Amino acid sequence: MKVQVEIGYMGDIDTKKMTFEIHATFRQWWHDERLVYNSSMGSKVVGLKSLRDLIWTPTLFFINEKDSKLVVSTRDNVYVQIDPDGNVYYALRLQLVLSCPMNLKHYPFDKQSCRIRVSSWSYDMNALVLRWHDECVTFLESVELPEHFLDKDDVICKAFNLTYETPGHFSGLVAHLRFRREIPYYLMEVYLPISLLVIGSWLSFWLDVYAVPARTALGITTILTIITSSRGIKESIPRVVVKLTPSLFLKVSYVKAVDVWIETCTWLVFCALLEFPFVNFIARKGKENDALALAAQNNSRLAASNKLFQVVRQPSATHKVSASYTNGPLIRQFGDRVGDRPTDDLTPPPEDCCHVYSKLTEQTAKSVDRVCRVLFPCAFVIFNLIYWFSWAP
Repeated sequence: MKVQVEIGYMGDIDTKKMTFEIHATFRQWWHDERLVYNSSMGSKVVGLKSLRDLIWTPTLFFINEKDSKLVVSTRDNVYVQIDPDGNVYYALRLQLVLSCPMNLKHYPFDKQSCRIRVSSWSYDMNALVLRWHDECVTFLESVELPEHFLDKDDVICKAFNLTYETPGHFSGLVAHLRFRREIPYYLMEVYLPISLLVIGSWLSFWLDVYAVPARTALGITTILTIITSSRGIKESIPRVVVKLTPSLFLKVSYVKAVDVWIETCTWLVFCALLEFPFVNFIARKGKENDALALAAQNNSRLAASNKLFQVVRQPSATHKVSASYTNGPLIRQFGDRVGDRPTDDLTPPPEDCCHVYSKLTEQTAKSVDRVCRVLFPCAFVIFNLIYWFSWAP
């Protein structure tokens, strides 16, 4: 018995449910000697469901079907043709939802092979042997998928045997349909938007270190947007279900190619957000250090002036200053304001040479921003080179 599947419509692969839907014409050919008749009565006998119910038909089923039904327009889409030599052609239109287990580690660069598996239900190999038609699986020209590319010329058809403990050996057929995802679609929907978010996070490096509202709003908005986008992408991808016992299932998540991209981009945006409080802290400490340095410089000048006036006020053994000048209002005024002030108050506090904060300046913060303007784009470019050469086909 020969079998052929003609696919007239194919729904897109449901990655979350791991299924695909097809509308197909299921064709079968076999020879039944009991149906041989005189050709003078007519070239062939054609009928619909009523004729099918009058003759023997094989009981075939799709092993990996999750749902199936006969296509009904005005009447059941069943066609039967009997030739005078006893050859029977039987066709029916079916709507099938078939399971398709997938390995998504390379998602969205993965290539999947979904199967159409057919077998006999009630007749073992002693009574019925299935064979593929010369063109096992055919497609109408209109069959296209929005998110996947289907190689219509690379369909692999094979025969196999099913063995059951009690009934025996049954004949079966399998057709492998190969799919790969349309990468431009994912470039526009996933990679380009997230890349723009990463690039947008670098704008904070060009803002002033004291622009707290602007840099904070930019960083938080970017990180929240990328987290929301990544969550929507991850929700469309299923988890792997591992069967531990007949009644116990365990969901296991593995790292996929898109996860590597999303997580790395999220960390780059998060690091750009953390860079702002870091440089802002440096700038504030640098401003304090500059103020302390200026105060210390002024104290040093006052201390030097204090010593000068002290020398003027001290009596000399060889040169006596006139009492009228030493007791004058000018010297007495400076003596009250400067000479009588303790010199310890004007001495700057000893600098802790080991304290790294004492070396920070506002220019240090600006230098960090300038370094990040180059460091982050270079890191993103290097990551892209490694990522695309490692994961992309």
